[in-house]
Amino acid sequence: MAAVSAGLLPGGLTVRTLHVPDEQQPDSMSVADLRAFIRFVMILKIRGGPVIRRAFLLLALLAMGTVTVGASTVGLTFTGGSNTTTAVNATRGWAFLLNQNIFVTALGLWDINVADPLGESHEVGLWTSGGSLLASIVVSPNAPLTGEFRFNALPASVALVAGNTYVIGAVYNSVADTYRTGVSSTNILTAPQITYVSGRDAIGTNGSLTFPSLNSGTGRVFGPNILFETSEVPEPSTWLFLGSGLAVIALRLCTRRFRGRRRK
Repeated sequence: MAAVSAGLLPGGLTVRTLHVPDEQQPDSMSVADLRAFIRFVMILKIRGGPVIRRAFLLLALLAMGTVTVGASTVGLTFTGGSNTTTAVNATRGWAFLLNQNIFVTALGLWDINVADPLGESHEVGLWTSGGSLLASIVVSPNAPLTGEFRFNALPASVALVAGNTYVIGAVYNSVADTYRTGVSSTNILTAPQITYVSGRDAIGTNGSLTFPSLNSGTGRVFGPNILFETSEVPEPSTWLFLGSGLAVIALRLCTRRFRGRRRK
C-alpha cells in the first residue's frame, strides 16, 4: 500500500511524498538520474539562485510523480453485509452529502477478490442530486487498486461543493461482479469530508449508465466509489507551462551574467 511522508526541501519548502510499491511504480527516471539532476540544480550559479534552485528541484520531483499536491482519500468503506449479484440491467450506488469542498480525481468499483481482476468493465458515473452528470469513466478489470477498490483516474478533477448532495452509481449488467448489500449504518465508514445519505437505484435500464433516481433508503448497495483530494490537482499542462517559464527565466539570467563577464 502507498504511504505518504512529509519533508523539507532546501530553503524550507515543504512537500509530501507518495511512496508507491515497486509493482505500482510508473515509468520514471532512475534514482541515480534524480540525484544527478538535484546535484546540478544545487550548484547552479545564477542570479536569484535560491528561488530558481528550489523551483527546479520541485519540478524534478513532480516529473517523477513522487510529489503530490494532496493525499488521495477513498470516499467510503464498509464492513459486514452480504455479497450480491444481479442479472438485470441496473445502475446502482449511493448518495452523499458533502461537508467540505473536495476534488474528485478518480471513480472506482469494489472488487470482492483483489487478487484477481474484475469479471468485466463497469461504467461509473457521478451526478448532482438533480441528475446532471458531472463525470463518468469505465473502470477496467485490472484498474489500479486502492484498498478493496479499483480506480481509473478522470481526465480532469471534478470540484464538488460543500453543502450539496451528490450521487455515484455503477452499471451492473450481469452476475460477473459482486456488490455488497445489507450493511448496517454503523458499519458504513465515510471520510470526514462526506456523509452517507442513502442507497440509489435505476433498475431495468437498457444497459447504459443511468442516473439512479430511486431512493432505496436502507436498501444500501456498495460497489462504486470516489477517490478525492482536498486541494486541486494541477493538470500536466500546468507543470509543463511552469517548467517552460522557469527554463526561459534561467536562460535569460545565465545569458545576462555571461554578457556581464565578457564586458569586464
